[in-house]
This record gives sequence, C-alpha cells and structure tokens, in this order.
Amino acid sequence: MKTTSVLLSLSLLVLAGAAAARDANPMAQACKADHAKFCKSTQPGGGRIVECLKSHEAELAPACKSALDTASTCGPEVKRICGDAKGSAVRECVKAHAAEFSEACRATLARR
Repeated sequence: MKTTSVLLSLSLLVLAGAAAARDANPMAQACKADHAKFCKSTQPGGGRIVECLKSHEAELAPACKSALDTASTCGPEVKRICGDAKGSAVRECVKAHAAEFSEACRATLARR
C-alpha cells in the first residue's frame, strides 16, 4: 500500500503542483470523503485502500475517480523512471523525462 499510495500522491503532485505536506496531499484531499464513506475500516498497507476505492469506482466523486485513473495509468511509470524521488524532485523528474513516459500516461497528464 505504501508504494501505491506514494505513487498516487506523487503522480498527483506532478499534475497539480501541490505541496508534499500531508494535509495538502492532492490524493488524500480528492478521496478523503470517499475513503471515509467506503473504506474507513480498510487497514492501510498492501494497496488495500486503493483496491477498496477501485471497488467503489462507480460511486466515487469525480475528483477521486480522476486521481485513481491518473495513478493507475502513470504511477508505475513514475516509480520506474523517477525511483524513490519525493515532492518537488518528482515533479522535476517527470518534466525532465517526459519523453520517456508512455503515450497513455502523457495523454492522461495532458487531460489534467
């Protein structure tokens, strides 16, 4: 879960230009209400919260659904290309290596 959560957060930080502070985490903000509504009792770790949210995809708020879509499309690529970079280092990495991302990821980023 930690890796998936970090990838989701990092992808959204790149897209939104948000601060890396916990309370300013775009993924957490986008899915806060949906997490409380559908996945409150889900124990963090191993991607369980993300899987729980995905299992309620039809019921999620548009912002949360979009965040999950972006993370699903780009998260593994961000991890592969940028490694364990965090915060602004991820944003810089994605900018510097934009050509290395798949067409699907670049299209998802462009829609944001």
